[in-house]
Amino acid sequence: MKKMIISAHYDSAEDSVGANDNGSGVAAVLELARILKDTEMPYNVKFILFSGEEKYMLGSRWYVGNLSEDERKQIIGVINIDTIAEKSDLGYMAMIEGNKRPDDIEYDDEGLKKLAELNKNSMSDLFTSSDRFYLTMATNSDHYPFALVDIPAVSIVQDWQDGLNVNDSSDVKENMDMQRIVEVIEKVTEVLSEIPSNN
Repeated sequence: MKKMIISAHYDSAEDSVGANDNGSGVAAVLELARILKDTEMPYNVKFILFSGEEKYMLGSRWYVGNLSEDERKQIIGVINIDTIAEKSDLGYMAMIEGNKRPDDIEYDDEGLKKLAELNKNSMSDLFTSSDRFYLTMATNSDHYPFALVDIPAVSIVQDWQDGLNVNDSSDVKENMDMQRIVEVIEKVTEVLSEIPSNN
């Protein structure tokens, strides 16, 4: 049976307690597991909490590197949740990575938007139908090792255009908005219901 992966990393930076990065992602994955445990789906859902994301995605790189070719083909997509709950009115980024990089691309804001659109995948498409999520290219979360082997993967991260209080002592629960975790959980649940059974 085909498989969908929902993931987050549970490690944090050395000088941080990691409330948002990435306690928020872990909380979302655990709550999704609770919500979906008795739900009939046309594919299996595998919930994974990775370590070593702050060490260049050590856990997810190990996991992907140990998948057989057949196991890779069984994965229809990956939704990774990373840093979603700092108090903010801003939306979320659907971070992807891909190897479509035309020679004439300019690596400015407009060029990166074009690159993201060119490299979108079946997972990112499901999120960016909402105006709360916008597409961007990035390699700094656990979607990246899956993307390297052509598995459709996306990381949901809150928009950091104003900066986030992560990777230091300011990443504490008092700076978090739990409703943001609920918002992402609701969107992921909606997305899972839209994935076609023939994937």
